[in-house]
Amino acid sequence: MTRKKVIIACTRRRVSETIRIQLTELIGEYADVSLLVVSENSISGINCDLVVAISDEVAKWIAPFLMEGTEIIVLNLTIPRDTYDRLKGTEGESRAIVVNHTREFAMETVALLYALDVKNIELIPYYPGCAEDYSDITLAITPNELAIVPPYIKRIIDIGERRPDPLTLIEIFSRLDCLQSETIERIFAYGKNVISVNRGIAELTRNGHGSGLNLRQFLEGIPEAAFFLDEKKEIVLLNSMAQEFSGRSYTYTLQRNIYNLIPELEMVSRTKQDIEDVLLLRGGKKYLVTWRYFSKGALESSLLTIKNFERIRVLYAKYGGEKSGRSELKYSFSDIIGSSKAMEALKNKAARFANTDFPVLIQGESGTGKELLAQAVHQASQRKNGPFIAFNCAALADSLLESELFGYQEGAFTGASKKGRAGIFEMASGGTLFMDEIGDISLNLQAKILRVL
Repeated sequence: MTRKKVIIACTRRRVSETIRIQLTELIGEYADVSLLVVSENSISGINCDLVVAISDEVAKWIAPFLMEGTEIIVLNLTIPRDTYDRLKGTEGESRAIVVNHTREFAMETVALLYALDVKNIELIPYYPGCAEDYSDITLAITPNELAIVPPYIKRIIDIGERRPDPLTLIEIFSRLDCLQSETIERIFAYGKNVISVNRGIAELTRNGHGSGLNLRQFLEGIPEAAFFLDEKKEIVLLNSMAQEFSGRSYTYTLQRNIYNLIPELEMVSRTKQDIEDVLLLRGGKKYLVTWRYFSKGALESSLLTIKNFERIRVLYAKYGGEKSGRSELKYSFSDIIGSSKAMEALKNKAARFANTDFPVLIQGESGTGKELLAQAVHQASQRKNGPFIAFNCAALADSLLESELFGYQEGAFTGASKKGRAGIFEMASGGTLFMDEIGDISLNLQAKILRVL
Protein backbone atom coordinates (compact mmCIF):
# COMPACT_ATOMS: atom_id res chain seq x y z
CA MET A 1 0.00 0.00 0.00
CA THR A 2 1.40 3.41 -1.01
CA ARG A 3 2.10 5.65 1.96
CA LYS A 4 0.28 8.94 2.10
CA LYS A 5 2.20 12.20 1.90
CA VAL A 6 1.43 15.18 4.15
CA ILE A 7 3.09 18.60 3.84
CA ILE A 8 3.00 21.22 6.59
CA ALA A 9 3.04 24.65 4.94
CA CYS A 10 4.47 27.24 7.32
CA THR A 11 6.40 30.49 7.66
CA ARG A 12 8.82 29.73 10.52
CA ARG A 13 10.95 26.59 10.50
CA ARG A 14 11.78 26.37 14.21
CA VAL A 15 8.21 26.46 15.47
CA SER A 16 6.84 24.30 12.67
CA GLU A 17 9.55 21.64 13.02
CA THR A 18 8.13 20.90 16.48
CA ILE A 19 4.66 20.53 14.96
CA ARG A 20 6.09 18.21 12.28
CA ILE A 21 7.60 15.98 14.97
CA GLN A 22 4.29 15.95 16.86
CA LEU A 23 2.28 15.03 13.77
CA THR A 24 4.80 12.36 12.80
CA GLU A 25 4.34 10.73 16.21
CA LEU A 26 0.57 10.76 15.73
CA ILE A 27 0.13 9.87 12.05
CA GLY A 28 3.56 8.50 11.11
CA GLU A 29 2.21 4.96 10.66
CA TYR A 30 -0.06 6.20 7.90
CA ALA A 31 1.78 9.08 6.23
CA ASP A 32 5.13 10.78 5.72
CA VAL A 33 5.14 14.33 7.10
CA SER A 34 7.43 17.04 5.71
CA LEU A 35 7.80 20.83 5.96
CA LEU A 36 7.38 23.48 3.29
CA VAL A 37 8.65 26.85 4.56
CA VAL A 38 7.08 29.32 2.14
CA SER A 39 9.54 32.08 3.06
CA GLU A 40 12.54 29.86 2.17
CA ASN A 41 11.39 27.85 -0.83
CA SER A 42 10.63 28.69 -4.42
CA ILE A 43 7.14 27.21 -4.71
CA SER A 44 5.94 25.42 -7.82
CA GLY A 45 3.46 22.56 -8.19
CA ILE A 46 2.63 20.98 -4.82
CA ASN A 47 1.65 17.34 -5.23
CA CYS A 48 0.74 15.35 -2.11
CA ASP A 49 -2.31 13.82 -0.40
CA LEU A 50 -2.85 16.62 2.12
CA VAL A 51 -1.44 20.06 2.87
CA VAL A 52 -1.78 21.26 6.46
CA ALA A 53 -1.41 25.05 6.41
CA ILE A 54 -0.25 26.79 9.58
CA SER A 55 -2.78 29.63 9.05
CA ASP A 56 -5.50 30.92 6.74
CA GLU A 57 -2.99 33.33 5.21
CA VAL A 58 -0.58 30.53 4.32
CA ALA A 59 -3.47 28.46 2.90
CA LYS A 60 -4.43 31.30 0.57
CA TRP A 61 -0.79 31.85 -0.39
CA ILE A 62 -0.09 28.29 -1.53
CA ALA A 63 -3.52 27.39 -2.93
CA PRO A 64 -2.59 28.43 -6.51
CA PHE A 65 0.27 25.92 -6.47
CA LEU A 66 -1.72 22.83 -5.47
CA MET A 67 -1.75 20.06 -8.05
CA GLU A 68 -5.00 18.28 -8.96
CA GLY A 69 -6.17 16.01 -6.14
CA THR A 70 -4.19 17.74 -3.37
CA GLU A 71 -6.41 18.71 -0.43
CA ILE A 72 -5.73 21.48 2.07
CA ILE A 73 -6.80 22.19 5.66
CA VAL A 74 -5.81 24.84 8.18
CA LEU A 75 -4.12 23.65 11.37
CA ASN A 76 -5.77 24.50 14.69
CA LEU A 77 -3.40 24.58 17.65
CA THR A 78 -3.91 24.18 21.38
CA ILE A 79 -1.95 23.83 24.63
CA PRO A 80 -1.32 21.03 27.19
CA ARG A 81 -3.92 20.43 29.88
CA ASP A 82 -1.52 21.07 32.78
CA THR A 83 -0.59 24.44 31.28
CA TYR A 84 -4.26 25.26 30.82
CA ASP A 85 -4.92 24.46 34.49
CA ARG A 86 -2.07 26.80 35.52
CA LEU A 87 -3.55 29.61 33.45
CA LYS A 88 -7.04 29.08 34.85
CA GLY A 89 -5.61 29.07 38.38
CA THR A 90 -3.81 32.41 38.05
CA GLU A 91 -4.44 34.53 41.16
CA GLY A 92 -3.40 38.02 42.16
CA GLU A 93 -3.09 39.20 38.57
CA SER A 94 -5.73 41.01 36.51
CA ARG A 95 -3.62 41.59 33.36
CA ALA A 96 -0.85 39.79 31.50
CA ILE A 97 1.11 40.42 28.32
CA VAL A 98 1.14 37.58 25.78
CA VAL A 99 4.60 37.57 24.23
CA ASN A 100 5.29 36.25 20.74
CA HIS A 101 7.68 36.85 17.87
CA THR A 102 5.36 39.08 15.78
CA ARG A 103 2.22 41.11 16.33
CA GLU A 104 0.18 38.60 14.30
CA PHE A 105 1.42 35.60 16.29
CA ALA A 106 0.88 37.41 19.60
CA MET A 107 -2.70 38.25 18.66
CA GLU A 108 -3.22 34.69 17.43
CA THR A 109 -2.05 33.34 20.81
CA VAL A 110 -4.37 35.73 22.64
CA ALA A 111 -7.29 34.57 20.48
CA LEU A 112 -6.42 30.92 21.17
CA LEU A 113 -6.30 31.44 24.96
CA TYR A 114 -9.62 33.26 24.94
CA ALA A 115 -11.13 30.49 22.78
CA LEU A 116 -9.92 28.00 25.41
CA ASP A 117 -11.92 30.00 27.99
CA VAL A 118 -8.92 31.60 29.72
CA LYS A 119 -10.98 34.66 30.63
CA ASN A 120 -10.01 35.12 34.28
CA ILE A 121 -7.31 37.59 33.22
CA GLU A 122 -7.00 40.35 30.58
CA LEU A 123 -4.57 39.28 27.86
CA ILE A 124 -2.57 41.93 25.96
CA PRO A 125 -0.48 41.06 22.85
CA TYR A 126 3.21 41.99 23.09
CA TYR A 127 5.98 41.61 20.49
CA PRO A 128 9.41 43.08 19.65
CA GLY A 129 8.96 46.71 18.61
CA CYS A 130 5.70 47.09 20.52
CA ALA A 131 5.45 50.83 21.33
CA GLU A 132 3.03 50.63 24.27
CA ASP A 133 4.37 50.82 27.83
CA TYR A 134 3.24 47.84 29.90
CA SER A 135 5.79 48.22 32.71
CA ASP A 136 2.96 48.19 35.27
CA ILE A 137 2.25 44.54 34.33
CA THR A 138 4.25 41.85 36.14
CA LEU A 139 2.97 38.65 34.43
CA ALA A 140 3.87 37.38 30.95
CA ILE A 141 2.49 34.38 29.06
CA THR A 142 4.54 33.08 26.12
CA PRO A 143 4.77 30.03 23.83
CA ASN A 144 8.47 29.36 24.40
CA GLU A 145 9.61 32.89 23.41
CA LEU A 146 11.44 33.58 26.70
CA ALA A 147 14.25 35.59 25.07
CA ILE A 148 11.93 38.44 24.08
CA VAL A 149 10.05 38.78 27.38
CA PRO A 150 10.70 42.36 28.65
CA PRO A 151 12.97 42.66 31.72
CA TYR A 152 10.36 44.28 33.97
CA ILE A 153 8.29 41.08 34.04
CA LYS A 154 8.50 39.29 37.41
CA ARG A 155 6.55 36.12 36.60
CA ILE A 156 6.44 34.08 33.39
CA ILE A 157 4.08 31.27 32.40
CA ASP A 158 5.65 29.41 29.49
CA ILE A 159 2.88 27.52 27.70
CA GLY A 160 5.52 25.81 25.55
CA GLU A 161 5.17 24.92 21.91
CA ARG A 162 1.53 24.67 20.91
CA ARG A 163 0.17 21.35 19.73
CA PRO A 164 -2.37 20.21 17.12
CA ASP A 165 -5.96 20.38 18.33
CA PRO A 166 -7.75 16.98 18.52
CA LEU A 167 -10.38 18.23 16.06
CA THR A 168 -7.62 18.86 13.52
CA LEU A 169 -6.43 15.28 14.03
CA ILE A 170 -9.95 14.02 13.34
CA GLU A 171 -9.95 15.97 10.07
CA ILE A 172 -6.45 14.79 9.11
CA PHE A 173 -7.25 11.12 9.70
CA SER A 174 -10.55 11.58 7.85
CA ARG A 175 -8.87 13.20 4.82
CA LEU A 176 -6.26 10.41 4.77
CA ASP A 177 -9.05 7.79 4.93
CA CYS A 178 -7.63 6.48 8.22
CA LEU A 179 -10.44 7.40 10.62
CA GLN A 180 -11.08 3.97 12.14
CA SER A 181 -11.26 2.35 15.56
CA GLU A 182 -7.48 2.32 16.10
CA THR A 183 -6.97 5.97 15.15
CA ILE A 184 -10.02 7.04 17.14
CA GLU A 185 -8.42 5.44 20.21
CA ARG A 186 -5.20 7.31 19.40
CA ILE A 187 -7.01 10.65 19.23
CA PHE A 188 -8.68 9.99 22.58
CA ALA A 189 -5.36 9.09 24.19
CA TYR A 190 -3.74 12.23 22.77
CA GLY A 191 -6.69 14.37 23.85
CA LYS A 192 -6.21 13.46 27.50
CA ASN A 193 -3.05 15.57 27.56
CA VAL A 194 -4.24 18.63 25.64
CA ILE A 195 -7.27 20.90 25.85
CA SER A 196 -9.43 21.19 22.72
CA VAL A 197 -11.04 24.41 21.54
CA ASN A 198 -14.19 22.31 21.08
CA ARG A 199 -15.67 21.98 24.56
CA GLY A 200 -17.45 18.70 23.82
CA ILE A 201 -14.27 17.03 22.59
CA ALA A 202 -12.34 18.53 25.53
CA GLU A 203 -14.65 16.95 28.11
CA LEU A 204 -14.93 13.71 26.18
CA THR A 205 -11.18 13.11 26.01
CA ARG A 206 -10.71 14.21 29.62
CA ASN A 207 -13.31 11.80 31.02
CA GLY A 208 -12.89 8.78 28.72
CA HIS A 209 -15.29 7.37 26.15
CA GLY A 210 -16.68 4.10 27.44
CA SER A 211 -20.33 4.80 26.63
CA GLY A 212 -22.25 5.18 23.40
CA LEU A 213 -23.07 8.77 24.32
CA ASN A 214 -19.37 9.61 24.33
CA LEU A 215 -18.86 8.07 20.91
CA ARG A 216 -21.78 10.10 19.66
CA GLN A 217 -20.08 13.22 21.01
CA PHE A 218 -16.98 12.15 19.14
CA LEU A 219 -18.95 11.91 15.90
CA GLU A 220 -20.03 15.52 16.44
CA GLY A 221 -16.42 16.47 15.80
CA ILE A 222 -16.64 15.16 12.22
CA PRO A 223 -17.51 18.18 10.04
CA GLU A 224 -20.06 16.35 7.86
CA ALA A 225 -22.99 13.93 8.18
CA ALA A 226 -21.60 10.80 9.87
CA PHE A 227 -23.34 7.45 10.52
CA PHE A 228 -21.76 4.66 12.59
CA LEU A 229 -23.18 1.31 11.41
CA ASP A 230 -23.04 -2.29 12.66
CA GLU A 231 -22.44 -5.41 10.56
CA LYS A 232 -26.09 -5.40 9.42
CA LYS A 233 -25.70 -1.79 8.27
CA GLU A 234 -28.10 -0.67 10.95
CA ILE A 235 -27.46 2.75 12.46
CA VAL A 236 -25.82 2.58 15.87
CA LEU A 237 -24.91 6.25 16.24
CA LEU A 238 -25.08 9.44 14.19
CA ASN A 239 -24.17 13.09 14.59
CA SER A 240 -26.46 16.11 14.36
CA MET A 241 -25.50 16.80 10.72
CA ALA A 242 -26.52 13.22 9.84
CA GLN A 243 -29.84 13.75 11.61
CA GLU A 244 -30.38 16.94 9.64
CA PHE A 245 -29.48 15.12 6.42
CA SER A 246 -31.95 12.29 7.11
CA GLY A 247 -34.74 14.67 8.05
CA ARG A 248 -35.85 12.31 10.85
CA SER A 249 -35.67 12.40 14.64
CA TYR A 250 -32.74 10.80 16.44
CA THR A 251 -34.88 8.09 18.05
CA TYR A 252 -36.54 7.24 14.73
CA THR A 253 -33.17 6.93 13.01
CA LEU A 254 -31.44 4.61 15.49
CA GLN A 255 -31.40 0.91 14.55
CA ARG A 256 -32.81 1.68 11.09
CA ASN A 257 -31.14 0.00 8.16
CA ILE A 258 -29.23 2.69 6.32
CA TYR A 259 -30.73 1.68 2.97
CA ASN A 260 -34.26 2.01 4.35
CA LEU A 261 -33.45 5.45 5.69
CA ILE A 262 -31.57 6.62 2.57
CA PRO A 263 -32.75 4.48 -0.39
CA GLU A 264 -30.55 6.44 -2.81
CA LEU A 265 -27.49 4.79 -1.23
CA GLU A 266 -28.39 1.53 -2.99
CA MET A 267 -27.29 3.17 -6.23
CA VAL A 268 -23.92 3.92 -4.61
CA SER A 269 -22.88 0.68 -2.88
CA ARG A 270 -24.35 -2.62 -1.69
CA THR A 271 -20.99 -4.27 -0.98
CA LYS A 272 -18.60 -4.14 1.97
CA GLN A 273 -15.89 -2.46 -0.03
CA ASP A 274 -14.55 0.97 0.88
CA ILE A 275 -15.64 3.79 -1.37
CA GLU A 276 -14.48 7.40 -1.48
CA ASP A 277 -16.25 10.54 -2.71
CA VAL A 278 -18.87 8.75 -4.82
CA LEU A 279 -21.63 11.01 -6.12
CA LEU A 280 -25.05 10.70 -4.44
CA LEU A 281 -28.18 12.45 -5.74
CA ARG A 282 -30.89 13.05 -3.15
CA GLY A 283 -33.77 15.49 -3.28
CA GLY A 284 -32.31 17.25 -6.29
CA LYS A 285 -29.03 17.93 -4.48
CA LYS A 286 -25.53 16.51 -4.91
CA TYR A 287 -23.51 14.83 -2.16
CA LEU A 288 -20.24 12.90 -1.96
CA VAL A 289 -20.26 9.60 -0.06
CA THR A 290 -17.28 7.98 1.68
CA TRP A 291 -17.80 4.58 3.33
CA ARG A 292 -15.08 2.91 5.42
CA TYR A 293 -15.23 -0.60 6.91
CA PHE A 294 -13.20 -1.89 9.84
CA SER A 295 -13.34 -4.77 12.31
CA LYS A 296 -12.26 -5.48 15.86
CA GLY A 297 -12.19 -9.17 16.63
CA ALA A 298 -15.39 -10.76 15.37
CA LEU A 299 -17.22 -7.43 15.23
CA GLU A 300 -17.62 -5.57 11.98
CA SER A 301 -18.69 -1.98 11.64
CA SER A 302 -18.44 0.91 9.23
CA LEU A 303 -18.36 4.68 9.16
CA LEU A 304 -20.44 6.40 6.50
CA THR A 305 -19.84 10.10 5.86
CA ILE A 306 -21.83 12.26 3.45
CA LYS A 307 -20.43 15.60 2.32
CA ASN A 308 -22.58 18.42 0.99
CA PHE A 309 -21.36 19.07 -2.54
CA GLU A 310 -22.32 22.75 -2.30
CA ARG A 311 -20.29 23.15 0.90
CA ILE A 312 -17.28 21.58 -0.82
CA ARG A 313 -17.71 24.00 -3.71
CA VAL A 314 -17.73 26.95 -1.30
CA LEU A 315 -14.58 25.66 0.42
CA TYR A 316 -12.95 25.24 -2.99
CA ALA A 317 -13.83 28.81 -3.78
CA LYS A 318 -12.28 29.89 -0.46
CA TYR A 319 -8.99 27.96 -0.67
CA GLY A 320 -8.64 26.25 -4.03
CA GLY A 321 -10.34 28.63 -6.39
CA GLU A 322 -7.13 30.59 -6.75
CA LYS A 323 -5.96 27.77 -9.04
CA SER A 324 -8.46 29.14 -11.53
CA GLY A 325 -7.55 32.76 -10.93
CA ARG A 326 -9.90 33.42 -8.03
CA SER A 327 -9.37 37.03 -7.00
CA GLU A 328 -9.07 38.49 -3.54
CA LEU A 329 -12.25 40.51 -3.11
CA LYS A 330 -11.06 44.04 -2.37
CA TYR A 331 -13.28 46.46 -4.25
CA SER A 332 -16.81 47.85 -4.05
CA PHE A 333 -18.37 50.83 -5.79
CA SER A 334 -17.04 53.15 -3.06
CA ASP A 335 -13.48 52.22 -4.14
CA ILE A 336 -14.02 53.43 -7.71
CA ILE A 337 -12.68 56.98 -7.66
CA GLY A 338 -14.10 59.54 -10.05
CA SER A 339 -16.70 62.30 -9.92
CA SER A 340 -17.30 63.08 -13.59
CA LYS A 341 -20.77 62.65 -15.03
CA ALA A 342 -19.59 59.74 -17.16
CA MET A 343 -18.10 57.93 -14.14
CA GLU A 344 -21.20 58.52 -12.00
CA ALA A 345 -23.41 57.23 -14.84
CA LEU A 346 -21.20 54.15 -15.18
CA LYS A 347 -21.43 53.33 -11.48
CA ASN A 348 -25.20 53.91 -11.38
CA LYS A 349 -25.73 51.68 -14.41
CA ALA A 350 -23.48 48.94 -12.98
CA ALA A 351 -25.30 49.08 -9.63
CA ARG A 352 -28.61 48.49 -11.45
CA PHE A 353 -27.14 45.54 -13.32
CA ALA A 354 -25.89 44.09 -10.02
CA ASN A 355 -29.49 43.53 -8.92
CA THR A 356 -30.20 41.29 -11.91
CA ASP A 357 -29.10 37.78 -12.90
CA PHE A 358 -28.25 38.79 -16.48
CA PRO A 359 -24.73 38.34 -17.90
CA VAL A 360 -22.88 41.67 -17.92
CA LEU A 361 -20.47 42.73 -20.70
CA ILE A 362 -17.68 45.08 -19.56
CA GLN A 363 -15.60 46.65 -22.33
CA GLY A 364 -12.40 48.68 -22.04
CA GLU A 365 -8.70 48.77 -22.83
CA SER A 366 -6.19 46.84 -20.73
CA GLY A 367 -5.56 48.52 -17.37
CA THR A 368 -8.79 50.51 -17.27
CA GLY A 369 -10.20 48.56 -14.31
CA LYS A 370 -12.61 45.99 -15.77
CA GLU A 371 -12.02 43.51 -12.94
CA LEU A 372 -12.38 46.27 -10.34
CA LEU A 373 -15.81 47.04 -11.76
CA ALA A 374 -16.69 43.32 -11.92
CA GLN A 375 -15.81 42.94 -8.23
CA ALA A 376 -17.95 45.94 -7.35
CA VAL A 377 -20.91 44.44 -9.24
CA HIS A 378 -20.39 41.13 -7.41
CA GLN A 379 -20.18 42.85 -4.00
CA ALA A 380 -23.45 44.70 -4.65
CA SER A 381 -25.33 41.63 -5.93
CA GLN A 382 -27.40 38.89 -4.34
CA ARG A 383 -24.42 36.60 -5.01
CA LYS A 384 -21.95 38.48 -2.82
CA ASN A 385 -21.58 35.54 -0.38
CA GLY A 386 -20.73 33.17 -3.24
CA PRO A 387 -17.35 32.79 -4.97
CA PHE A 388 -15.84 35.39 -7.28
CA ILE A 389 -13.62 33.66 -9.85
CA ALA A 390 -11.59 35.67 -12.34
CA PHE A 391 -10.34 33.69 -15.33
CA ASN A 392 -8.07 34.83 -18.15
CA CYS A 393 -9.42 33.11 -21.26
CA ALA A 394 -6.35 34.01 -23.32
CA ALA A 395 -4.00 32.12 -20.98
CA LEU A 396 -4.78 28.63 -22.36
CA ALA A 397 -5.13 26.91 -25.71
CA ASP A 398 -8.68 26.03 -26.79
CA SER A 399 -8.25 22.30 -26.01
CA LEU A 400 -7.23 23.03 -22.42
CA LEU A 401 -9.58 25.96 -22.02
CA GLU A 402 -12.63 23.85 -22.78
CA SER A 403 -11.83 21.32 -20.03
CA GLU A 404 -11.14 24.18 -17.58
CA LEU A 405 -14.45 25.87 -18.35
CA PHE A 406 -16.73 22.85 -18.58
CA GLY A 407 -14.87 20.21 -16.55
CA TYR A 408 -14.48 16.56 -17.46
CA GLN A 409 -15.31 13.05 -16.25
CA GLU A 410 -12.99 10.23 -15.26
CA GLY A 411 -10.84 9.00 -18.18
CA ALA A 412 -11.97 11.75 -20.53
CA PHE A 413 -8.45 12.09 -21.94
CA THR A 414 -4.88 11.00 -21.29
CA GLY A 415 -3.64 12.53 -18.04
CA ALA A 416 -7.13 13.34 -16.78
CA SER A 417 -7.67 13.10 -13.04
CA LYS A 418 -9.09 9.75 -11.93
CA LYS A 419 -11.84 11.59 -10.09
CA GLY A 420 -12.68 13.94 -12.95
CA ARG A 421 -12.87 17.66 -12.36
CA ALA A 422 -15.58 20.28 -12.04
CA GLY A 423 -15.45 23.10 -14.56
CA ILE A 424 -15.11 26.76 -13.67
CA PHE A 425 -18.76 27.40 -14.55
CA GLU A 426 -19.76 24.83 -11.93
CA MET A 427 -17.27 26.11 -9.33
CA ALA A 428 -18.61 29.65 -9.72
CA SER A 429 -22.19 28.50 -9.17
CA GLY A 430 -23.96 30.81 -6.74
CA GLY A 431 -21.39 33.54 -7.30
CA THR A 432 -19.76 35.45 -10.16
CA LEU A 433 -17.46 34.30 -12.97
CA PHE A 434 -15.39 37.10 -14.53
CA MET A 435 -14.07 35.93 -17.91
CA ASP A 436 -11.29 38.28 -19.02
CA GLU A 437 -10.01 38.54 -22.61
CA ILE A 438 -12.97 36.53 -23.90
CA GLY A 439 -12.62 38.13 -27.34
CA ASP A 440 -9.24 36.47 -27.87
CA ILE A 441 -10.47 32.88 -27.96
CA SER A 442 -11.64 31.03 -31.09
CA LEU A 443 -15.09 31.66 -32.52
CA ASN A 444 -15.87 27.95 -32.12
CA LEU A 445 -15.34 28.10 -28.36
CA GLN A 446 -17.07 31.46 -28.13
CA ALA A 447 -20.15 29.78 -29.61
CA LYS A 448 -20.09 27.15 -26.87
CA ILE A 449 -19.77 29.80 -24.18
CA LEU A 450 -22.61 31.78 -25.76
CA ARG A 451 -24.82 28.68 -25.50
CA VAL A 452 -24.02 28.41 -21.77
CA LEU A 453 -24.84 32.07 -21.23
